[in-house]
Amino acid sequence: MEDSNTVTLQDLNNTFDELSKLFKSSDNSWRLAQSLDTILDYFTVNPSQAKGFIPIILDRYHNYYIDPHANNLASPDDCPSCQASYPTTAQSPWWYDDYNWWTIAMNKASRMPDTFGADYTSIFSGISRFCWDTVFRNGTQVWDNCNTLYGDYFSRFEPRFNGGIWNYGYSKYPIKFMPDTPLDPNPDLDQALGINSSVGGLPDRLRGIQNTVTNGLNLIASARMAAAVKPENLNISTTAKDQLDFLLNWFEVEDISGQPLSLYCRFPVTDSGLVRERVSSYKKPEYPVHGYDSNLIWLGDQGLILGGLAEMLNTLSLSSDNYVKCMAYIEGIIKGVNYNLANDGQYYPWFNLNSPSAPGPSPGGDDDDYLTGVGIYFRYLLNLYENYPAIKAFMEQEEIPQAALVNISNHYCDVANFDGDGAHFTVLTNKLAVQLAAYKMNQG
Repeated sequence: MEDSNTVTLQDLNNTFDELSKLFKSSDNSWRLAQSLDTILDYFTVNPSQAKGFIPIILDRYHNYYIDPHANNLASPDDCPSCQASYPTTAQSPWWYDDYNWWTIAMNKASRMPDTFGADYTSIFSGISRFCWDTVFRNGTQVWDNCNTLYGDYFSRFEPRFNGGIWNYGYSKYPIKFMPDTPLDPNPDLDQALGINSSVGGLPDRLRGIQNTVTNGLNLIASARMAAAVKPENLNISTTAKDQLDFLLNWFEVEDISGQPLSLYCRFPVTDSGLVRERVSSYKKPEYPVHGYDSNLIWLGDQGLILGGLAEMLNTLSLSSDNYVKCMAYIEGIIKGVNYNLANDGQYYPWFNLNSPSAPGPSPGGDDDDYLTGVGIYFRYLLNLYENYPAIKAFMEQEEIPQAALVNISNHYCDVANFDGDGAHFTVLTNKLAVQLAAYKMNQG
């Protein structure tokens, strides 16, 4: 392993060489997209292999997504609450956040014409727009669709605040090609309320929830897409504004009778905080969201929210209330991670606030997914450091460049600590993201 006090271009090249082999063979849609996001950052340092990587990018993308106008897609009759169709392939992405990982990565690639050439950046731009449109036509419409189509059937799942999105739709009917369609958003709540739902539920699967990863991604994706197409489509900039309002509203929810309800977990002593993994309740606080754990923190969520809030700074007046709030939350989250998610300076990818000495088992035993938190966080730290001078000054005050150097040797960046190509793919992406942060930040 490289010396902990430096990162060289050769170190970056070596990590990319290892990572690219696993990228070519990975069959996980969203982890491919989030890894690509870091690989694109690497190409800003060493563009020599970028054009040769184009066929690999498109091959991995098209392994999951097909022409949205093809005839072999599910029809609206199969899922009245779904406005967009799904690929028929068994490997098609199921959750709306899967699409926005690709929105963000392809949008970044589309802004690199000197690296990829204008013809391909145009292709990347089109893919980015298709993926964002899919989320817009689905994730933002879940409650409206259900309320319109089913009346009171899903009324107990009315959201507390408007403007957010869901990771999946609700439907009274199974969706073609989707054996695990989450028909019921919260079977646990049904049981607690004494409701014997005729459509049942899937208690061991994700379902339509407003989780942080989906909403954080949508904030980043919508803000960047709005900048890319402005003023072509007001829907995008409006979605970004609505998404920000949704998150800020949830950050400012007050606890009731000691119940932690806010999406933002505050630590008053250190004037810091961390974002929880999902919202706590529906419009009626007595209706909890399935799977809500007030103590669960994912490092990836912290990076996504930092990235989204920073993107919105570009659209806000410096004197506006939301600008001040965004800056305060950015600083609070950076401090919150430093104070709560680190052991000897090395960041945990996930954390349970009830277990301060160790991260504990990953949620649901899903190591390969949750391990990505380290890479996601450092990727967005680097973005903030390079593009926002006021935040860069704060990060230097909080010794973030030094933290990047320390985390080069992070347990979650070393393939020797994990088994299997899936874990190795994630860990090498983490390693490249941390190395890039250390390489660039410590150059000043």
